Formats: sequence, structure tokens, C-alpha cells
Amino acid sequence: MLEYDRQQVVLGLAIMAAASIVLLGVAILGFLVGHRQRIVVQDSLRRESERLVAMVNHIRDGVAVFDRDDRLVLWNSAFFPTTGLAPELGKIGTSFARFAAATDDWFPPLLDEPRPHAEPVVAETHRQGRILEVWRSALPDGGQILAVVDISKRVEAEQLARQAQKMDALGQLTGGIAHDMNNLLQVISANLEQLASGLPAEGGLRIRLESAMAGVARGANLTRHLLAFARHQPLASEVIDPGELLRSAAELLRRTLGEMYEVRLALDERETLWAIRTDPQQLENAVLNLALNARDAMPSGGRLVIIVSNRVLDEKYAAHHAEVTPGQYVMIAVADTGKGMDAEQIVRAVEPFYTTKNTGHGTGLGLSMVYGLVRQSGGHLHIDSAPGEGTTVRLYIPRTHALLSAPRRPSQPAPAANELILVVEDDRAVRAVAVSSLRDLGYRTLEAENADAALQLLQSGARPDVLFTDVVMPGCLGATELVHAARSILPRIAVLFTTGYTDDPQLSAELLEPGARSIRKPWTRSVLADAIRQALQAAPTERMRQPPTKPLRVLLVEDEPLVRETTAELLGIMGHSVRAIGSAAEARLAASDADLVIADAGLPDADGARLVSELLRERPDLPTIIVSGREAHVIDDFGMVWLEKPFDEEQLRHAIAVACAQTKSRIV
Repeated sequence: MLEYDRQQVVLGLAIMAAASIVLLGVAILGFLVGHRQRIVVQDSLRRESERLVAMVNHIRDGVAVFDRDDRLVLWNSAFFPTTGLAPELGKIGTSFARFAAATDDWFPPLLDEPRPHAEPVVAETHRQGRILEVWRSALPDGGQILAVVDISKRVEAEQLARQAQKMDALGQLTGGIAHDMNNLLQVISANLEQLASGLPAEGGLRIRLESAMAGVARGANLTRHLLAFARHQPLASEVIDPGELLRSAAELLRRTLGEMYEVRLALDERETLWAIRTDPQQLENAVLNLALNARDAMPSGGRLVIIVSNRVLDEKYAAHHAEVTPGQYVMIAVADTGKGMDAEQIVRAVEPFYTTKNTGHGTGLGLSMVYGLVRQSGGHLHIDSAPGEGTTVRLYIPRTHALLSAPRRPSQPAPAANELILVVEDDRAVRAVAVSSLRDLGYRTLEAENADAALQLLQSGARPDVLFTDVVMPGCLGATELVHAARSILPRIAVLFTTGYTDDPQLSAELLEPGARSIRKPWTRSVLADAIRQALQAAPTERMRQPPTKPLRVLLVEDEPLVRETTAELLGIMGHSVRAIGSAAEARLAASDADLVIADAGLPDADGARLVSELLRERPDLPTIIVSGREAHVIDDFGMVWLEKPFDEEQLRHAIAVACAQTKSRIV
């Protein structure tokens, strides 16, 4: 019994020992698992911390974090370079007050802004020519975060954009005013010339007329400056050697400015100057304008230097000048030792009518004309100046690889030989003086108020030798479209454009064609006579190629898929937008938005001519063309135009021009 009790005690002790061992193992295991978890958590926290620090360091803007006691606890690598503060401040525990004290060269300083609470505080400050945006925000633990962004380039870009918008708006305004002024001056000039032709060579009336003509010439010069600024002035562009041009200009300036001024032309004889394409006369006038401005800035005399050299404007330069395309340029700089300009004057220098001169001394159009010429030539103008340090105006004109233009030889135009001239001008007064001047010169004349009326005259059998037309006119047809419609009827007709400015993108290409010339308003009788003879001498001997016509929304009604597809493609090449459908029922629903309807004569659900008649009863102003195997002609009271199949691009263009012209005859 005693032995049994002893065994029970030993067994109990063994069980207790085993249980203790198990508990100890469980405790050790729990400790090991907890330790492992702590290692995993600590490792995760370390990685998150490294990731956070890396993210903060990769932010391009400067960031710094302060605790609730306003002590520095974190900052990124961009903070000190962005702010310009001393890197020695970058220590854990540096007080915010020390940072604020270090911003005494900021305007306004950092401490001028209150500590953020619920909402972030955003302020703009200036430092050594840079503009910084400072953003401060409260943190949940009572600290704050400070972020600094350099917005100098953004502000500069915004200022450039605003300036460009302002210049474009001024250009549109001044261009429109100058165009109307040229029409008025044209009427005055032509009437004065007619009055002068009947007066004796001497006398009081002759003197007064000459004074009035001088006033007209001065007004025309002012409008040319305005048109140059607005980039609406037609340029007689040539490929020129800028060095040769400016050698002649420098000699003229030496004689013009006088002995008080030293004029020097700086050309690097070791390099060959690149050729440029611009109007040589206007470029010479631009340099003269700059020289006269320099003279006025040096009333007691001084030095004027004209520098000409090849330059390459790279991507870095273009990034700071929005209007510049990187590439090769010829730089023409005019530098003086005058009184200079401040920053505000530089910004406004090229605005029309802005001048720093006293009242009555200058129109304020010289620099605006220079600016317009350079921009119209595809270049860039830059002004460097400071009060008391003189001014340098740099003109950058793109290089051209074309061959230099041959020298022009003056021609002696032949007298009038009773040729017939068709005058197309929407301004009644200008049209009247043009007709009168041409008759005085010995020409016969016809007249039309716009291109649509002119085309009707040609279609009715008129056979003029010269088409003398304004460029910008109301109506369905534009001036260049009129020219090509006229040449489809009279292939050898001579063309003379007249314009106060050119807004038509086709005109510059048109002037490259044989038989087309251009004169600016206001013209004189002698200029008109020379231009007419030159246009006649250059009249083409064969039909010209047709350019794209005025874009129209065309409704094409053709049931044959292949014909429909090819005609739509041809219209698209011509610049029109096309909606192509296959039935008359669809056409009735879609015609309301169309500028022109082209319908096949044999549609499956209706006769094409009947469909067009229905559409014209609803919209008499709708140009229409019937495509058929029959010969192209005009039929019935509505004046529908028929186009014979098969047709080519030139025939289709002509049909469109005729259809547009017929529209007016239907609604008058």
C-alpha cells in the first residue's frame, strides 16, 4: 500500500514535470513566434520608412516636416536647392524660427504668413529673380509640413501667353482699321489725281493738291506700319544676302545720322553669312527705323553698331521664347549707347502707338512695324536694355537654302492699247475711282461688286483681257477661286490683285503663278498703269492648275457605291467635308445642314433633278449640281448646274464655282 502511494506520488510528479515542460515549450514557442512577428513588423516598418523617404526625396518640390514643437524632423533632397537656404540648417531638431529668420531676402519673408490651422496657407514670394510658391499645412499630431515650389517658368510662360494674346488681339484690331483706312485713302488719292490732271502746272490749287497728296502718302505709310505689325502686309520676299544689303544700309545711315554719331557695321569676314528670305526693302526700312530710334535715345551723340552673324537657336533658347522654332537664323542686331529702357518699357515697346518719346516726336509705329516684318518672315525679335546702359534690338530671321534671287531689272511698260479690264471690288467708292482711273489711262472697263457677279459676267460672254480684283470680298466665291473659275473660261486672262492686306492663304501661292500680280491700296495711277502692263506681259499661255476651293459641307447623293466612294474621295482631296448617301429619301432629311448638294440624275427612288427642285423650293440659296451622262449646262428657272460623267477634278471645281455663282441669281 505504501509502495502504491509512492508510485502515485512519483507519477504525479512526472505528470507535473511533463506539464511544466510542455508549458515551458509553449512559452518558448510563443516567444519565438512573437519575436519573429516583431522582426517581420519591424522589417515592414523599416521598408515603409525607406519607401516614404525615397518618395519624399523623389518629389521635385522642396518638402520639410516639423513636429508639434516646430522642430525639423524630415526633409527631402530638393528642399534646400529649391529654397536657396543654407544646407547647414538641415539637422534634426532645427527650429522653424531659424528657417524663418533665414528668409529675410524673401519678399515677403516666411514669417509674414500665420501658422496653418484647419486650412493650408499658400503664399507667393520672390527671391533673387525667382518666384516661389510656399505651401504650409497642419499635421494631425500638431506639427506642420512646409512645401516650396519654384514657379518662375510657369509665371514666365503665363506672361508670354498673355502678351502673345494681347499682341494677336492688337494685330486683328489694327489690321482691320488699316484695311478700311486704305480703302478711304484710295478714294481720296484717285480723286486728287484726277483733279490734278486738269490743273495748270503752277498755282495755288496745284500747291494745295500736292499738299493733300503728301497727306495721303503719309497716311498710307502709317497704315503700312499697322499692317506690318498685324502681319497682313503682302511681302515682296526674295532670297537675299543680308551682309550685302546692310553694307548699303550702313552707308545710308552714316549720311543720314550725321557726324555726332559713329555708325559701325560689324561683319565677321571669316564666315559666309547664310541667305535669308524676306522683303529687302522692308528689312532696310526696319534697320533704318531702329537706327532713328537709337539716334533719338542719344540726343548728345553716341555710337551705333549693326551686327550681322549666323546663329543657331537651340531647344534651350526656344524653351524660354515660346514663338521660337529651334534652328538656324541670321541675327541682325542694332545696338546703341543711349538712355535705355526699363522692364515695363521693353514689354510694351512693340505695341502700336506706344512710345517713350515726347508728344509730337514719333508715331509709336516704328518698332511695331519691325516686329511685324520679323514675325511675318518667320523670325523672332528680342530686346536687351536697361536704364542708362543702352539698347540692343536683335532680329532673328530664318536661314534659307534657296539660291539668291537675281537682281530685278526695271521694265518700261507699254501704253494702253484699248484692252478690256474687269474691275471686281465690293466697296462702291473704290470701284468707281478704279474704273475712272483705268478709263483715263485708255482702257475699257467692266465692273462687278463681288466675285459671284464677276463670274456671271464671264459666263454671259464677257471677254476681258485683265481681271483686276480685290482680295477680301463677301460672297460665295473668294478672289482666288474667281481667278481659277475665270481661267477655266479664259485660260490666258491676266490677273491683278489689289488689297489693303491679305488674309487669304491661297493668295501667296497664287502670286507665284504666271499672269498674277498684286498692288497695295492706296495705289496711284502710275502704279496701277505699270501693274496692268506687267500683268498683261506675264499672262499665261496655258491653263493653270486648280488650287483647293473654299471648304464646303457637301451632300453627295449617288446610288452607285463605287462612284459615290470615288467622288467623295475627290471632294475630300479638294478640302470639302462630305456626307455621302444613296437615296433621295435620305437626302431630304440631310439637306438642311449642307452648303452644296451634288445629286445623281438617276436615283433609285426619285429623279435627281426633281429632288433638287424640291430642295431649292425650301432653300433657294442652296448651290446644287446634277451629275449625269448629259452635257453640263444650266436649266430651268432654278438654274441647276449639270455635270457630265465622266468628270475630272478640274471639271468638278468649275461646276462648284458655277453653282455657287448661280445661287445669287436665284435669290436676287
